[in-house]
Amino acid sequence: FARLGYKTRLFYGGYLDWQRLGDFATAQGFAEVYGGAHMVTWNKGNEWGCDDEDLFSFISQHTDDDVKTFSLVMTTSYHPPYDLDVYGKGYPVSSMPRELQGEYTSGHSLDVFGHLWYADRALGAFVDDISSRLPSSVFAITGDHYSRKHISATPALFERNAVPLVLYGDGVDGLRSDAGTLLGTHIDIAPTLVELFAPAGFSYHSFGKAIFSAE
Repeated sequence: FARLGYKTRLFYGGYLDWQRLGDFATAQGFAEVYGGAHMVTWNKGNEWGCDDEDLFSFISQHTDDDVKTFSLVMTTSYHPPYDLDVYGKGYPVSSMPRELQGEYTSGHSLDVFGHLWYADRALGAFVDDISSRLPSSVFAITGDHYSRKHISATPALFERNAVPLVLYGDGVDGLRSDAGTLLGTHIDIAPTLVELFAPAGFSYHSFGKAIFSAE
């Protein structure tokens, strides 16, 4: 993406010394690298970093339409220790809804599901904000690994292990009709995005392949 004229940036809601992520990202060629310490003071957040809304607020404040950017964003709120006050954030569920009580066999606390609600709300608000300000933006939303918390103690194999990839934004809607049966892996995300944005004939190296490729 740097070769395509984009400023490459990493935003991580946690701390950049985790697994030496900051050094690694710089070595991989990111022009700008930001972590939770750039976004909030040390006494706000938790051991993993800052709340998702603080992360997204920081990104929003550092994003405008003057420069094309490719931003990799890593959130942390939907992660142990699950100590965010989700009820103070407006989480409306105090008991398992009646229609789901028969399926609620996993024993995971409603507070854990509240963190999923919070992460989803914060992400949705960010996408709405950037989309309205920069309507040509495209979002690729996924998880870095499986291990979602399920209501059922015995989710199906695919449900337990699959990680969704959501592509949303300018120029993506036309791909929707073919996307229902597509499967890929994380190494296919980068070539998928390159193929969406690069001009025809652009040469690049990749371990994966674009998920919309006919090959």
